[in-house]
Amino acid sequence: MKSNYSLRAAIAAAGLAAALVASHALAQDKAATQSATELPGSHTLTVDRQEILRNSKVGKDITRQEDIFTDQEDADFGGENDALRAEAQTLQQQLPTLTQDVRTQKIKAYRDKQTAFRQKVQSRLSQIQAVTSQARERVEAAVAPIIQDIMRERGADLVIEKAMVVTSKAGLDITSIAMQRLDQKLSKMTVEQPKTPHAAPEKKQ
Repeated sequence: MKSNYSLRAAIAAAGLAAALVASHALAQDKAATQSATELPGSHTLTVDRQEILRNSKVGKDITRQEDIFTDQEDADFGGENDALRAEAQTLQQQLPTLTQDVRTQKIKAYRDKQTAFRQKVQSRLSQIQAVTSQARERVEAAVAPIIQDIMRERGADLVIEKAMVVTSKAGLDITSIAMQRLDQKLSKMTVEQPKTPHAAPEKKQ
């Protein structure tokens, strides 16, 4: 039986929440950004770093590894989730025949299992997000000097996030050229394997 549980869905939901927070912050910065782009005599370029993180070769490689982690955890946790659902159905059928004390004990025992499972899932979600975020931070560090080089080559004074710009002239966005140079410099990156809750602690020598 296929499980309805999906860690990938949980990660997607967390990512959407983070994007909404970021969008709110960007909206607050738009006024300041517009005034910066309108400085007399300045030459400003734009870049979409999120686009680079998503669609560069190394960005796709990180996503590929993230998918492997989430597929594995879907398999690991899916069975446990199905078992908890089956136990809940059985308990619901048994409750009318139980004494009050036994009913209370069984409900508490089930809730304790459910809480422990949720904590384990949340721990796994946090670990996957942590290792992929660390990898993407390394990509951002590799992109930074590329953006600086393009800025110098084009005689620009400023490079700002494209999402902060309401409108601009054609030719000011350097996302594509920055991504091309990153692809030449860095196409793959190993993402650290998240720790599994099943792994036993290493013995000290």
